[in-house]
Amino acid sequence: MNLEDPETLKKVIAEAIDDKELEQRGEEGEELWYAPNQQKPYTGWKKWIHDNGRLVGLSQFKNGKLDGLRTWWYPNG
Repeated sequence: MNLEDPETLKKVIAEAIDDKELEQRGEEGEELWYAPNQQKPYTGWKKWIHDNGRLVGLSQFKNGKLDGLRTWWYPNG
């Protein structure tokens, strides 16, 4: 996936769940991430946003675990 392509990045950001919304559940060392009100571990993108509204980072998750790309940006973009 090419996050440098503006259209791809726009689509990923639109589909990503904000980091404050995902929930971590499970025993210590075996935690998985879940979307709100879901029983199945999360598969998709997680996004972090700076207080200034700019994108901080994106991470891919599969079956509740970090899996795939993880990208971060400086506060000024």
